[in-house]
Amino acid sequence: MFGRSPQSAIEQVQAADWEAWVEDNDAVIVDVRRQMEWALARIPNSVSIPMANLYFSFDDLDKDRPILVVCRTGARSQRAARILKRNGFNVANLRRGMRSIGFRV
Repeated sequence: MFGRSPQSAIEQVQAADWEAWVEDNDAVIVDVRRQMEWALARIPNSVSIPMANLYFSFDDLDKDRPILVVCRTGARSQRAARILKRNGFNVANLRRGMRSIGFRV
């Protein structure tokens, strides 16, 4: 069988729902953009873990706490969410990224 199994699907959080999703799930927001991008504009209380450092940061994250992964357009965060999920984390992706919630990054 080819393709992804339903178990491997990453939840996609819509722009209109991200704040409620974070609050309802007591989630942490992980921003996987480069440090320079994060410094220019970021979601308050987000944690910066650039994509290049993700594999080295697993010990800094709590596997029992949901994670909303974000980036500028949603592509990097989708890849990061897959990596995190494969490594036992409970994750969701901000669909279409920070631009979808009004950040000009």
